[in-house]
Amino acid sequence: MPIIFEAEHICEKCQKSFNWCYFDFFRRHRNGVSDVDTIPNGKNIAHHVYPRGNVYSVEINCPHCDYENRFDYQKN
Repeated sequence: MPIIFEAEHICEKCQKSFNWCYFDFFRRHRNGVSDVDTIPNGKNIAHHVYPRGNVYSVEINCPHCDYENRFDYQKN
């Protein structure tokens, strides 16, 4: 499962930093059986990413306080 991008963010509520990622989640078919990729362990994964050109609107919960952070991210 290819990771599209990884970055660090500072929580808007508790001000603690954390790493997060966004990855391409897709199904592969082999011999008529679906093979689903697993979610990367130990990674904070953005639950919503909306592309707007080369800027992405990201939504992710803070692993420290569970606050839902919403911010724009520009992929390098």
